[in-house]
Amino acid sequence: MKNPPPGIARRSLHPGPVSTTLHQLAESLGNAIDAKDHNTHYHSEEVAVISQLIASSLKLPPLVIDTVHVAGHLHDIGKIGIPDAVLKKPGPLTAEEWTMIKTHPVVGAEILAPV
Repeated sequence: MKNPPPGIARRSLHPGPVSTTLHQLAESLGNAIDAKDHNTHYHSEEVAVISQLIASSLKLPPLVIDTVHVAGHLHDIGKIGIPDAVLKKPGPLTAEEWTMIKTHPVVGAEILAPV
C-alpha cells in the first residue's frame, strides 16, 4: 500500500472487517487508475480524503462520510475504459477524444453497478 502525501491521512469512522475490506478494495481500484498515469499519482486518495473532510465539516452522519470517502477513491474508475493513447496524450484532445473522456463516469457506473 502506498503512503499518501504529507497531510493526507487514511481513516474510517466505522472500522470493522466489512468497512475495512470495502475501503481497501476501493483504495486498490483507485490506485490502479492512478497507476495508468504518473501525473495522477495520489489523485484518488486526495479526492477521497478531501471529500471526507468536506462531508465531515457538513456534519453528515458517520456512515455517509465513510461512503463519500470510498466514492472518492472510485470516482475515476471509468477511466479503465478509456484508451491509454487518449489518457496520456501530451497535447490538446480532439473533439472525439474529449467525447471519449466524458464517457468515463458512465463507464464507471457500469463497472460498479454490481456492488
